Amino acid sequence: MFNIKPISPSQSPAWPSRPEQYQEQIFADFSGGLVTAYPQSALRDDQFSVLNNFLIERDGTLKVREPFAPYLAGGSVDAQIPSTYTPRNFTIVKIGTSTHLVGSWSDGTNMVVSVMDESNDRWAGDGGGTEIKTDLTDGYDVDFLKFSINEAEDVIFANGKDAPQRWVGTVDTASTDLGLAVPAFEGAEAAAEDNTIGAADRGLTVSGVYTYKFTYFYDSSGTNTKYGESGPSAALTSADLSNASDTNPVAVDLDLDLDGSDLPTGVSKCNVYRSPADRANGPFRYVGFFESGDTYKDNTPNDEEGVEIPIDAGTPPRLKYITYYQGQIIGAGLTSTGALTNKLVFSEAGKPDYFPALNYVYFPAEITGIAEFDKKLYVWTRTQTFVFPEGQLGSSSEAFKLCEKGCSSHRSIQDVGHGLVWQGDNNVF
Repeated sequence: MFNIKPISPSQSPAWPSRPEQYQEQIFADFSGGLVTAYPQSALRDDQFSVLNNFLIERDGTLKVREPFAPYLAGGSVDAQIPSTYTPRNFTIVKIGTSTHLVGSWSDGTNMVVSVMDESNDRWAGDGGGTEIKTDLTDGYDVDFLKFSINEAEDVIFANGKDAPQRWVGTVDTASTDLGLAVPAFEGAEAAAEDNTIGAADRGLTVSGVYTYKFTYFYDSSGTNTKYGESGPSAALTSADLSNASDTNPVAVDLDLDLDGSDLPTGVSKCNVYRSPADRANGPFRYVGFFESGDTYKDNTPNDEEGVEIPIDAGTPPRLKYITYYQGQIIGAGLTSTGALTNKLVFSEAGKPDYFPALNYVYFPAEITGIAEFDKKLYVWTRTQTFVFPEGQLGSSSEAFKLCEKGCSSHRSIQDVGHGLVWQGDNNVF
């Protein structure tokens, strides 16, 4: 049935409704009920298993769609998932000039993510090669999205249980955890006084003990999408600069003792922050950076420090229902124990690894679906649909209640060109 009607404003001040027109299309001819038979082609038109097996015909009728099969351009079509595995989810993604079929399944112990190795007509890891990820928690569905920035493209995937992952799009390459790792010392770091710089040189003139912290700045432009400044490292304390004075400026020789004595791959520079003398708890302010090695000479005079160090590491939570929207990664931000299912979190725009602590919106019930459509973000609970106004999300963003129709399956949400279709508890909307 087709019904166009306005939505009345909600009486709840916490969840305002949006008084706008929307079109509601309810496909109610599913008297055959939910059937999980295989193959999908055996289902009648009045039966369904999952919504993403539906096809809307030109006349508007809803039909059961034929099942998909892996296809290798220029190769064979007989490369299948090993019969001992149970397929759960697939995506086709283009990274650069290469198109990849990426899939996830259970090996009986863990969830595995792999890519079709077209040159060998097999899934990477099946008889050779390397899977993308082999140790995700079994029983948790994996969602995929492509993220692009600075001429780089990656596949980001998450399951709401384990740390979200980045895959750079190269066959036989494993994924890595999403997030911006902080500088880590090897155990022999030092900060020693250098009182030989000369009275006319720049340097510190206030005696005392200084404390330092460091951040990495990631910028792998053209290689991957990891970008932004990490949270702070552990503190590194200097020797007592007892010789420092207005007539005898001194410097501090810093040795971070990093792994490999150099910055990690993908880190463009290491930022240096310093506390005032005898102020071990800060504030820590910017005094400089270095782009290679693991040593730095600090001769920035007192009172010439810059901005304070970022205190928010922006560590990505366990993300469920990951979605790309306006340059941000959106998802339900669960804790490691699966709590906070009603908390929507989002990264900074253009920084898929950085999720500030204040970037969240709470909903009145568990989030059951997320989708972008027509430049707006839609969020579902089991009984309601919400929408955010067009534009990037921020700490002050507010969702509007659109209607009292919920979603029972995130994966059922489908863009059909002129609108969204999704599965509710008792119907398809």
